Amino acid sequence: MRQVEKTLGRKPKELQAAPVLRDELVYLWLMFVRLKNASGEMISYTHIKDYMEMFGELTLFEIDTIVELDQAQRLEANKNG
Repeated sequence: MRQVEKTLGRKPKELQAAPVLRDELVYLWLMFVRLKNASGEMISYTHIKDYMEMFGELTLFEIDTIVELDQAQRLEANKNG
């Protein structure tokens, strides 16, 4: 949809009511996307542990958020798939 927005030069109606991610949470989204792309499946605690070995420790809040994002993504994918 973002590509469609760039092409059209305006927001498509599907993005007009899209929620906005607060700036202070963007890093969590980026960690989730990085882990999801690397795992290709459900993000396990082993994946998160491996991530922390490479990039540094995460807080319990960050770990819980990543796990919850993964669960929400899988539920949404199953609903639409």
